[in-house]
Amino acid sequence: MRNNYVPHSVNRDWPLTNQERTVWIGESVLLHERGLMVKHLHVLETCGGVAYVIPEGFYKQVGYDSRRTYFSSSGVNTKVSRNPAADPISGLSIRNDVPGEIDVVTALNAAVSYDAQYEVEDRACFTSEFRKMQLIYTGRVGDRLRFSYVETWGSERSVMNHDVEYDLSASRTFGYKGARVEVLVATNEQITYKVLKNFTSRED
Repeated sequence: MRNNYVPHSVNRDWPLTNQERTVWIGESVLLHERGLMVKHLHVLETCGGVAYVIPEGFYKQVGYDSRRTYFSSSGVNTKVSRNPAADPISGLSIRNDVPGEIDVVTALNAAVSYDAQYEVEDRACFTSEFRKMQLIYTGRVGDRLRFSYVETWGSERSVMNHDVEYDLSASRTFGYKGARVEVLVATNEQITYKVLKNFTSRED
């Protein structure tokens, strides 16, 4: 096992300005995300055998070398279990040249391989620097466009959530939290738009 992984920082806005986008109801129209991101092994289905069982879930990356990527055996609200007769667990790994398998790495540095369905994904690390701002499309009633604004921040994952409406007959451009959006087409199922200016976060 290696323990040399360092989370990477992100400060991103989505989508890019002045590009036409279409999203469905329930999807983000605007997104601002800032903080540390940690790669996780996302086990899509529980797998394993007699010695070890790897429940579905997310397992944080802890290290890497030229052949393998290493992850914690304790996931988000879950952990790998072992038969009492099996060797203690040191962690999990995937091999760069063998897709479709997850290895349970033991305290003796042996590896027990299992067929598995998984993805490696970035997930936010909830520190004091973390902030995520989203404007989600929730539909159209007459000329009124409806959105839900969700903001999450800090190590305690504080959340602010409220609904907003805009009158399309008054203007096809609206602003919120420093952002400016031009609406091209809107129905109760989807919205096509351009972002003229992205969110301004509290620290900007």
